[in-house]
Amino acid sequence: MSKKIFSGVAAASFIIVFFSLISKGLGFFREIVFANSFGLSKDFDVYLIGSVIPTVVNTGIIYLGQNYFIPSYSKVKARGGDEKYFFNNIFWLFVLLGFIIGSIFFFGSNLIIGLYQPGISEQTKQLAEKIFRVMSLTLPLNSASAIISAYLQAEYEFKTPAVSQLFINISIIILTLIFSGTLNVLIIPLGYLIGMFLQFIYLFFKARGVLKINYFLSGNPSNILSHFSVSLLAIIIIEVISQLYVIADRFFYKQVDVGGIAAMNYAQNLFLLPVGIFSIALSTAILPKLSHNYYNHKDHELSSQIITGLEMNNFISIPISILFIFFGREIVASLYQGGKFTPSDSITTFNVLRIFGISLIFYSAYSVLNKVLYGINAIKFLMIATAGGISLKIFLNAFLVIKFKQDGLALSTTLTYIVFFGISFIYVLSKVKLKTARKFSKDFFISLCNACIAYFITKIFIGTLEIKSNIVIAVSVLFFLTIYATNAYLIKQNSIKLIYSTVINMLYPN
Repeated sequence: MSKKIFSGVAAASFIIVFFSLISKGLGFFREIVFANSFGLSKDFDVYLIGSVIPTVVNTGIIYLGQNYFIPSYSKVKARGGDEKYFFNNIFWLFVLLGFIIGSIFFFGSNLIIGLYQPGISEQTKQLAEKIFRVMSLTLPLNSASAIISAYLQAEYEFKTPAVSQLFINISIIILTLIFSGTLNVLIIPLGYLIGMFLQFIYLFFKARGVLKINYFLSGNPSNILSHFSVSLLAIIIIEVISQLYVIADRFFYKQVDVGGIAAMNYAQNLFLLPVGIFSIALSTAILPKLSHNYYNHKDHELSSQIITGLEMNNFISIPISILFIFFGREIVASLYQGGKFTPSDSITTFNVLRIFGISLIFYSAYSVLNKVLYGINAIKFLMIATAGGISLKIFLNAFLVIKFKQDGLALSTTLTYIVFFGISFIYVLSKVKLKTARKFSKDFFISLCNACIAYFITKIFIGTLEIKSNIVIAVSVLFFLTIYATNAYLIKQNSIKLIYSTVINMLYPN
């Protein structure tokens, strides 16, 4: 792929990566604060149970905002429509839906918690309900922020949405450090609520030139409701199903060890850190271009973007997967251990992390393919795939949790991610006709072999790998990554060339 095709997407990706590093860094520091404040305690398990459904809906709304709004917005622009009119209609539609769902959650919390976690103690249920109600208040705010962010991304303004995420994490961190001793886990949902309010205010002022706050009152409500189409309903179903994985795990709260749900949470947040920084940054940056090229029938550019995105994902995710599998115990201990997070907690969390680590390559690649599927309007396939995926996940959960407990839940997730990637890749190959698919497969195995060689060199360098010092851990990881990057440079791997050309284009745009 030429530098010209790649440079715009890559530059956008690097902008998102830069601010994602800050946002995800704060988010991960937030998890360290949680670990030290609550450890693998029963109360933190209850927080994870009480917050999961509103959190899943909020996450689905964010992805729905991107995956529905951006392709639809690109279509409106390509056909010469009034994109600002479309933006305001969708904004108020999402706010209305967020308010309705939030109200149902708030007033129906007792019934919902009772149905979701039958048989839990009355004390546990009361705490879960309080957390659930506070989190339900975030839904309208998150709905508004999701569409403003999607609009800005559709206009290739990636900085503002990334910066807006900082308000949530900063709020939670500060409030947890100050009030965790008095309010216990209740301070976490309160921190989310305050942070999301600050995020909305920030985004509102950034989009005030196009966002008409009085549009809902002065306009025709039927125009807003008219956008609730079959396509939007299908994407809502897809995103809701996609977010059911976490709920499916926490439904088995009573079948895992005490703190098992918390261990999965800490491991999954560490697992998702590189995905959130790199893979989602890359897929977010390519979605507007994918939609543009698809609707303007630029097949060569579309194919080139997909292959490049997957190659870059291979280069980044494979060495991180190796680190999680072979260095995971030391990484968990150095990051989380302390306060109420004990050495035993580190072992429990690592056992989950290394299982997740196996699927990192496939999950991060699927995050790119997911945007491709939305970009080429493969809604029907996504509905079938997501429905089949969650069915497989629930079946594997019920089978594996009996013997392996929280490790079994992690294994079912890993197996499902692998299946998801496989069927999505095959479908994209059939629809986009990627002539360079063999090149991608070759790049995958080169990166995997390179990472394995780098690991064995690092193992020889360190000796027995019985790492105890945080400094030694940091040096070992840095040494591993250096060997990996050096090998890639020496064999002139395509990903290194793309990174080099990106940096050159960013420094010397002319």
